[in-house]
Amino acid sequence: MKMCNECQLEYEANEQFFYKSKKSKDGLRGICKKCTSIKQKGYYEKNREKIKKQKQKYYQENRETLLENTAIYYQENVEKIKQYHKELHHSNKQRENERSKHYYQKNKENFLLKQKRRFLEKPEVYKMYAQKRRALKESLPATLTEQEWTYLKETFNNKCAYCGEASDLAQDHFVPLSKGGPYTIENIIPACKRCNSSKRNSDFSEWYKHHGSYSRERENKINQHIKSLQN
Repeated sequence: MKMCNECQLEYEANEQFFYKSKKSKDGLRGICKKCTSIKQKGYYEKNREKIKKQKQKYYQENRETLLENTAIYYQENVEKIKQYHKELHHSNKQRENERSKHYYQKNKENFLLKQKRRFLEKPEVYKMYAQKRRALKESLPATLTEQEWTYLKETFNNKCAYCGEASDLAQDHFVPLSKGGPYTIENIIPACKRCNSSKRNSDFSEWYKHHGSYSRERENKINQHIKSLQN
């Protein structure tokens, strides 16, 4: 056992509790690691500005050598460094997720009010966000942008591609999501809520033949539109 000269507590005489020292007989410093840390922190707080200036001066005088040594160390330990940063990112990600969950639970009402207000201001943006989440859950591509959605609506004169009605347009999956249809420009058709609800998971060619507002002209336009984007 070895007694710390600072706190007067006894610890096992090994490197777990004491730093190495060439000057002492047992090869260990007389102050335990805990007391050493406290002294170092106290010294830093008292001499913070002085230490900063010393470090800045040393860096300026040895900048090129330090940068060269850093580059050499990185090249020799690149895989080790990558693994360290990967583990650090994973560790921080878990901690940040827990912190975010705690903050959300604490401020849940405010979050919901903000989301409601934003949804009322930009309903289309939030609907697109919901569609993307659904597609990503199914591990399907989800790349449709606001600009592409505007282009699709203009292609069909801001009317439902299926019945020609000019109303609030929804984003219909030409190939249903449940059948592997991605949330991308070549698979989204502007449709009124009635047509979108009616089509659901149906195959377009089968469903549209029995549609109350069936139009051969609109059918050809939709098929040509899909083919042109796919090509």
